[in-house]
Amino acid sequence: MNGSFIKYTLGQNKKLMILLFTIGFVVFPLPLLLFRDYGQFISVNGYAYYLLVFLWIVSFILPYYNYHFVHSQKASDTYFGLPFTKARLFDHIFLLTVWEFILPFLVNILIAVGINGIIYQFYGIKMIFEVLGSAVVLGVSLLLFNLFILFKTNNIIDFIINTIAYHCLPFLAQMAFETFIYKGGKTLSYFRFKDILSLDYFYFNVSYMDHKLMILFGFVILDIIGYWYVKKIFTKRAVEDANQNTTSKAMYPFIILSYTLCLLILAVDEITFSTIFSIALIMLAYYILSFIAMRKIKFDNRSFILFITMIIVIFGLHNIKINTKMFGLEDRTFKDPEYVNFDLNYNYYDNDKNEYYFIDKAEGEYDDIYEAQYIQMINEIHDKLLDIDIDSNVRQYDNIIRIGLNYNFKFCNLKYDYDIDQDNFQKLKSIIELLYKNGYCLYVERYDNDYQRIMLSLDEAFDLLDIK
Repeated sequence: MNGSFIKYTLGQNKKLMILLFTIGFVVFPLPLLLFRDYGQFISVNGYAYYLLVFLWIVSFILPYYNYHFVHSQKASDTYFGLPFTKARLFDHIFLLTVWEFILPFLVNILIAVGINGIIYQFYGIKMIFEVLGSAVVLGVSLLLFNLFILFKTNNIIDFIINTIAYHCLPFLAQMAFETFIYKGGKTLSYFRFKDILSLDYFYFNVSYMDHKLMILFGFVILDIIGYWYVKKIFTKRAVEDANQNTTSKAMYPFIILSYTLCLLILAVDEITFSTIFSIALIMLAYYILSFIAMRKIKFDNRSFILFITMIIVIFGLHNIKINTKMFGLEDRTFKDPEYVNFDLNYNYYDNDKNEYYFIDKAEGEYDDIYEAQYIQMINEIHDKLLDIDIDSNVRQYDNIIRIGLNYNFKFCNLKYDYDIDQDNFQKLKSIIELLYKNGYCLYVERYDNDYQRIMLSLDEAFDLLDIK
């Protein structure tokens, strides 16, 4: 370790450290002073929101500031001419980068602790340092990821474009995936992947997860692998690559392909004029971005074939998904949720008879949402609902049965809502029988001379609902 080089570089980066401290203070401790009544600032969630902002900003600024010389042939000659190998040069600068990331963050964390102690009489030191630990691990991951982009690009413009594109890609991919599931599906369409895939989920839940150490350990392993790989790219990088067009397939080609695929998934559904028009616009954008990446206008038969292939595959998967009930997953129920919420809503008022109809538990009975028998009943109802063909376009809003199912798991929820109008009541015969078997009944409230609340038998319920 060359102490003189580290000391000299730190001296050169004093202004950067002040800038990072200022950014960290604005996005982190300052809101504690400005919004004193906002209670979430003293929670791990409050810290996490502002921590994410700081991480995103710093993970972009630091890699380019400390490794900017890779995009300049003159600066590369100077740095690579220092009296140590490329590998040692990378180690020195990376250690400096991590230190410049941790120090401003740590100082602002301590300021936040002091503000919390003065204003709220709450220090939460253990909680804050848990967040600090996870932030360092994820912060190093972001630094390495941006260094990967930096070393794979050959100029500052390409670095900025590809960095923004890569960081936006997960959100677009998530949107495309959820859209694909929404089209024609019932089960996975409501899967809350955003709760698992979003970055803030890691911060919000790491302090409460049973396996938080395992998750942190996994990130550490990824950081070690990432460090080795990025270092390898740096040592093999040639000085002559600086200020040239970016040719790496991991940059523009991958970005253009990924964005095109996601946009096609969002656009492709049934063959309509709007679908064809959307595909045409995506194809135009596809070629324009390809021309920008190549810095020349050149039509490539392989690109056209690839584009058409993506359209065919997406159309094919969409139709297969519909015809196979979500690839065989749609009619699956879940035997081991933590609990299930069951919402059965039938409220109908007959003006002619002055009667009000509703379905509810029989008097003296109640549901235990954690009980295996109750979950089994929900699964049986769900199986029956998936097996019958229910018109999704409910027309009679004044006389419908609404069934809502909500499976709660540790990391996600699965939610289903079914609206069944009067024309489809006949299809619910087996479900009504199951409900009566489990203590539910159809009630009638009459408002003639005297108020009456009458619990109907199963046969009477069938008669009322016109179920044969």
